[in-house]
Amino acid sequence: MANCPKCGAPVNEGVKFCSKCGANLMASTAPTPQPIKQPATQPSQGYSQPIKKSKTPLIIGLVVAVVAIVVVILLILLLTGGGVSGDEAKLVGTWEYSMEMGDFGEYNTAYVFNSDKSWEVGYAGSTPTKVGTWKIEDNKLVLSATGLGTEYSAGTYTYKFSNNDQKLTLGMNGINIMTFTKTGSANDVTEDNSEPDDGTEDDSEPDDGTEDDTEPDNGDGVIGGDSQLFGTWEYTMSGYSMIYIFNSDGSFSIEYSGFTSAEGTWSTSGDELCLYYSSEYGGIDTCYSYMVSGNELTFLYNSVEVMSLTKQ
Repeated sequence: MANCPKCGAPVNEGVKFCSKCGANLMASTAPTPQPIKQPATQPSQGYSQPIKKSKTPLIIGLVVAVVAIVVVILLILLLTGGGVSGDEAKLVGTWEYSMEMGDFGEYNTAYVFNSDKSWEVGYAGSTPTKVGTWKIEDNKLVLSATGLGTEYSAGTYTYKFSNNDQKLTLGMNGINIMTFTKTGSANDVTEDNSEPDDGTEDDSEPDDGTEDDTEPDNGDGVIGGDSQLFGTWEYTMSGYSMIYIFNSDGSFSIEYSGFTSAEGTWSTSGDELCLYYSSEYGGIDTCYSYMVSGNELTFLYNSVEVMSLTKQ
């Protein structure tokens, strides 16, 4: 038997209320809740939040590395001619050609061969314009031009470097056509002819601009050749007019506005007409295919019509 916790009167087991004082005996048996103890807070000693590092220096470093690699690649391409080698690398650059035109002064042109196999032409100090593409094939320089939406041949030439690769001579059918000087090289350096002949004209003898008349007759019993060419021929285009005069003694002259702009000698062989300019007009040799039909004379170059002249 238990006692009432309030008045001390005896009570039976399981009784909810004291019969003497009426106290609630069940409330007295409920466990007294214990306070929850919080862990003691320890004072921080030298602790700090982690610092987030910036990625900016890493990004800057990567950018600098990429730029350095690009610069190295560009320098390699510049020094090696952009992937070309041998004679192709020698050809890359700007080449100038000059020819004295008498009363019209000096005629200047520049060929620019780029390492991406494109080539450009500029005249009399003008900005070069892209013409087409170039390549070296079978030891010859092959030029292609682009026009009217198509690409066509601009000539296949023999070529020869001389004077420490600062002179370039282009030839065709065994005849020198033009000799260029590379930009930046000395213009007064004479051509070195000690190299083996590669199919261009033999320069071992001085060229005085006149034809060697000891050669066999190559035409209709006259020095110049085809007698159909004898006489005066006029070429006109957009008001521009030039007069070609072919004489039976093998001499020719070109007149413009009443003045002689060029002269020299000429000869024919088969369907080819060659003009040999005298030394005062550059001393160059230029050859064309030609056709005479009545009063019309047509010059062709690599099967492409260059000009059509009318007999006067």
